Amino acid sequence: MNAFQTIPFGASYDDVINELRETLGQEKISEYNGLVLIDEFSLGEISVGVIFHFDHKNRLYSLSFDTQRLTANKLDSIVQNEADYLTKVFRNKYGRPSHCYKPAFYNINDGYVSYMSRWQNKNLEIYTGLTVNDALYFARGIVTSRQLENAFDSYKKETERKKVEEGAKSF
Repeated sequence: MNAFQTIPFGASYDDVINELRETLGQEKISEYNGLVLIDEFSLGEISVGVIFHFDHKNRLYSLSFDTQRLTANKLDSIVQNEADYLTKVFRNKYGRPSHCYKPAFYNINDGYVSYMSRWQNKNLEIYTGLTVNDALYFARGIVTSRQLENAFDSYKKETERKKVEEGAKSF
């Protein structure tokens, strides 16, 4: 199924929503806090959640693929196997990774992705890894437009600088 592979980075929020509704149906997608979510998408042998991330101009700049979230006792078996499978899917799409890692349990921290594989690509940031949220572990794969992410990061820094400047003027 070609559910969203034709949606380019830089596509507007509305275009992404409309394309997904057309290909998947309204019941498969949801919107939350400026994100577009596909709660359950079949990626070969595993099911993943897909998150579409948008920048300050409401342009798609990143996609993330999350496997099921499980407790630590499933990390070495199910979570690791799903992470390996996700890496194989990415390898099939993007070629051989430039770096491969084996993250240790104590290096998997809430809010961060411990890399398993990274790909060299001039235009895209591509990696797979392991992460934890609320004591539940899962694999995550991310594909991000470098150009759009850099512009978004610059915007966030400039916005923060202006807020600090305004704060300094208030006293």
